[in-house]
Amino acid sequence: MALSNVQKGAVGQFAFLSTALATGGGGVEAYVPVADNERRDAEVRRHLKPTPGITLQVKVAFTASAYGGPRSKYLRIVFSVRDKRLETDARFWYFFALYEASQLRLHDPCFLIPSGVFHKIGRDGRPAKGLHWFSITANLEPHSRDKWSRFRVAPKDLGKRLLEVIDEAPLTSSRKSLKLPPDAIWLARARRSTPVALRHRAA
Repeated sequence: MALSNVQKGAVGQFAFLSTALATGGGGVEAYVPVADNERRDAEVRRHLKPTPGITLQVKVAFTASAYGGPRSKYLRIVFSVRDKRLETDARFWYFFALYEASQLRLHDPCFLIPSGVFHKIGRDGRPAKGLHWFSITANLEPHSRDKWSRFRVAPKDLGKRLLEVIDEAPLTSSRKSLKLPPDAIWLARARRSTPVALRHRAA
């Protein structure tokens, strides 16, 4: 009996999580939401650090596409997002990969793409009936130079790359800088997702 789409999604999600943890040098901490109501399959943060992590939508294909011809090998994934659920956020990323079921592992390379970039270059046509369509058709050949090549990451480097993304991401979820009073200071607690700005009054 073939795997259902739900089962394939679970395999892809846990393949991502196990690879991220195994290659993070002990620095990756990952969480899975109980209910994926916000299109977030995983939250990844730096272990024992109070700074916010990033969230990811994981999309994994189980067969390669011969998009460029019978001798070519492409990762092709097409999906839609309802208008009300489409979110572009500096701390929201996409992870795309081909899962090699015969070897029980992710194919090299995988792709880690910020949502703001993917929503621009991955858009597939115009929105219709409240749905936004997106696609990735990435050449998996080692020396490919297509538009997705700059987002490549080898499975062995996934954890390290995720930690780099976390450290480079802005402190707040929005790309827009917050306007604070001149005498405001930042305070943050461990495990708090968003720092709080408090007004400091001079004595």
